[in-house]
Amino acid sequence: MGAVCVTSIQIALICLIIALATMIQIYATFKIVQIGTSALVNRIGELDSTLAEAITSVVESGIGGFEPPNPIVSILADYMKSNLNPAVAEVTVLERDGSGKFTGNQE
Repeated sequence: MGAVCVTSIQIALICLIIALATMIQIYATFKIVQIGTSALVNRIGELDSTLAEAITSVVESGIGGFEPPNPIVSILADYMKSNLNPAVAEVTVLERDGSGKFTGNQE
């Protein structure tokens, strides 16, 4: 069987090719991130101006177009709000005797 003979020049060329490919990949990744970031910044700027226009138009023209609430519904809502008060619970403490049984008023 024959041995494979690789010279130091071939090893150096292989290392150079790997280093060059790595540098190209790093540069391509950097450019992709740079392009994506600039696109994101532009879109955020557009969103900011669009939101400003929308808020300005709503403030100037008002929401409008809503009918006034029904008086019967208002009365029912007020009645329901008044019944939302928390209930008061009465608590009675039951004593225990030496064996751990409850004593006192048990109904």
